[in-house]
Amino acid sequence: MSSKVICTSCNVLILKTTYSSTNGFCIPCFQDRNNSKTPNEIKYILNNELSEAEKIFTLHLQKKWPSELGGTIFEELDDVVVGCAYHVFHCNPHKDIIDLKRYNSLKKAVNELEKLILSYSNYEKEFASSTLQLGKYFVNFLSNKV
Repeated sequence: MSSKVICTSCNVLILKTTYSSTNGFCIPCFQDRNNSKTPNEIKYILNNELSEAEKIFTLHLQKKWPSELGGTIFEELDDVVVGCAYHVFHCNPHKDIIDLKRYNSLKKAVNELEKLILSYSNYEKEFASSTLQLGKYFVNFLSNKV
């Protein structure tokens, strides 16, 4: 009995355990279909009720702040929010999901974004609002996990 089977997409040989954990795909083919996530990352997202957060995060990453607008303050705040989201999605499941220092940085960034957005044009708000939405989601989601 063979310990390897064929990926249903690209026909490379893969382990049976990989086949069963990816619904028949090798890891690269699985990741191509799942926003570069591994099967373990997907399980982690589902087990920690992060599916909605993952959707908001993906949409946010697709809506880039236009470089012609400048905005180094916005970019710094966006880095804090995105960094926090990235940390939550990729943290070690055996450790706390987030530490107090990172959570407080996130809350501060969201508060500053709320003030900053008031001075933005509608065009700028279109881009900044996804960062604010992502930040608010994580502040709320993480409030009882710190």
